[in-house]
Amino acid sequence: MDSVRFLFMKDALLQRTLLFVGGLFIMAVGVDLSVKANLGVSPISSVPYVYSLRFPLTLGQTTIILYVLLIVLQILLLQKEYQWIQLVQIPVVLLFGWFIKFREQRVMQRYQVEPDEALKMMEASDRKRSNYCRHYTGREWGQVDNYNLTIQSSFFGIEQATEMVVQAIQQRKGRSRRRK
Repeated sequence: MDSVRFLFMKDALLQRTLLFVGGLFIMAVGVDLSVKANLGVSPISSVPYVYSLRFPLTLGQTTIILYVLLIVLQILLLQKEYQWIQLVQIPVVLLFGWFIKFREQRVMQRYQVEPDEALKMMEASDRKRSNYCRHYTGREWGQVDNYNLTIQSSFFGIEQATEMVVQAIQQRKGRSRRRK
C-alpha cells in the first residue's frame, strides 16, 4: 500500500513540476514579448530590463542576477530563520532567466555564433524591421495594434508557423469571397 501511495505521490510531483516549468516558460515568453512589443514590463522585471539596456547583458542574464541577489538578501535579512529549502529558488531563477533569453539561444544555434554576436544580430534585425515598418507604414514596429496575426515561430517552429499563416490567408480569402 505504501509503495502505491509513493508512486502516486511521485507521479503527482512530476506532473506538478512539469506544470510549474510550463508556467515559468509562459511567464518568461510573456516578459520577452511584452518587451519586444513595447508594451512595457512588470515592476519586478523593470530593474533587469533597465540594466539590460545599460550593460552588455541580456534581459535573461540581468533577471538571473537580480533574483539571485534577492535570494541572498533574504538570507541576510532572515539569518537563522531562513529555511534552506528556499534555495530551490535558485534553479527556478536560472530556468526562468534561460527561458527569457530563448530568442538569443535560437539565434546562436541557427547561425552558429557567440552570444555577443547573436545580440548584435538581433539588435540589427530589430532596427531594420523598425525602420522598414516606420518608412512604409508610418507606424512604430512592434506595436500590437499594427498586426492582424502574430505567431511566435520559436515556439511553434517554422513549418507550423508557415502552415498557420497559410491557413489564416485561406480563411481570409473565404470570408472575402462570401462578402461579394
